[in-house]
Amino acid sequence: MNHPTEPAAPHQTPGALDRLISEAFGATRVLPPHDRCVELRSQLRAAIEALHLDAREARTGTVEYSRDWWRLTNAITDADHALAEDLGSGLLSAALHVAELARRAQALRGAMEGLR
Repeated sequence: MNHPTEPAAPHQTPGALDRLISEAFGATRVLPPHDRCVELRSQLRAAIEALHLDAREARTGTVEYSRDWWRLTNAITDADHALAEDLGSGLLSAALHVAELARRAQALRGAMEGLR
């Protein structure tokens, strides 16, 4: 929970997640410095962890084995797999990893937006 004197986390401000996802996808076209990939990874992990909790909560409100339940379950599982991977030491591996984290953040958000 943020206190009034603390700035909001980057993924909590309006449009910030979209900008973060866009930058992560762009990292595969123009390789950023490794340090920037480390920062992107940290920010995307925080966003995914928050979305992960929201998706788990949303899944409890769906009918088990329904289309929505499977959509949320698959998004959660895929995010778990991406979070388990490491950044790697090379620029390309780091860029591909942050792009995958961005895809997982998008999928989690999309699964929750698609609830009926």
